[in-house]
Amino acid sequence: FLTEPGEYLTEDFKRAVDELSVEQIEGRIGVFYATKLELGGMVRKSYTMQVAEEDTEESVNEELKMSYGTALMGGSAEHGLGVSTREGNRHAEMNTEWTAYGGDTTVWLGKDLNSDEGLARVQEAWAATFTDENLY
Repeated sequence: FLTEPGEYLTEDFKRAVDELSVEQIEGRIGVFYATKLELGGMVRKSYTMQVAEEDTEESVNEELKMSYGTALMGGSAEHGLGVSTREGNRHAEMNTEWTAYGGDTTVWLGKDLNSDEGLARVQEAWAATFTDENLY
């Protein structure tokens, strides 16, 4: 539930949220609000790349997924920025930036994140490092 909460919603509920106004949601489903907030951590890998005229959103997404897996976290985590050339266009540069907050973020460094299993292992190890003192 923590990484894909939308998978646990019914299709009717998803459709209602997409189609109804706030007032209609309140009238049909009811008022709801957070009763609890759990702080934790965040890991983000950002890609900034040069594109060519023939690039599309779909072609760029496919190139990233082929290089970094479906979670787009592939490779290994390194501190700071990295510059490389794109697979689909050797003349275009691509920058990657890792950002991590909460827990012991060094758990991410140097780990193989090319597979969903490798990513899950690192996430599990990282989750074990959280304390009340190092929440994000």
